[in-house]
Amino acid sequence: MTDYNRAGSGDIDAIKSDGSVAANAAGVGCTLASSSTYYFPLGNDDAPTPGRTGLTAVHLAWNAALAATITFESCNFPQKIGAQRIGQTDVADNDANASAANWIQENPTVTLQVVGTGNSASNLVITAGGTNFGGTMVHLGNLGSRRVRAKVVVTTGGTLRVNVRGKQAA
Repeated sequence: MTDYNRAGSGDIDAIKSDGSVAANAAGVGCTLASSSTYYFPLGNDDAPTPGRTGLTAVHLAWNAALAATITFESCNFPQKIGAQRIGQTDVADNDANASAANWIQENPTVTLQVVGTGNSASNLVITAGGTNFGGTMVHLGNLGSRRVRAKVVVTTGGTLRVNVRGKQAA
């Protein structure tokens, strides 16, 4: 599986729905284009999050220009057939085939603190309002799924920075 955590910063690169990787924005975050959908895989076989940790924290921060809806989706199917590191794709990180039900939206009742006027959250659906910088910290616990991603549906392009960390009980 591909490790999308960028060396040094730990920021995660965005995968556009067409499979291309979004451009880095001045060393931190990604530049997201208007009228596009992006996916941020929050872990892989080589990374300890989220599949191998009990607690995962996802920090998101965006610039004032970004207008987007951010949701979280889970998948228990492997990325590669037979759960191998190489070979034919089973379910891609950027799989957008909703009718296949490969990725299921997570939307538990939670309260998120979102900074920046015009930005909001309703449960686990975050809205970057496109009027002010913003950010939030999402704490995912009791998460047993193999893979998790943040899905970003962009209305107006801007910059989004995503960084994930995890902890495991001793």
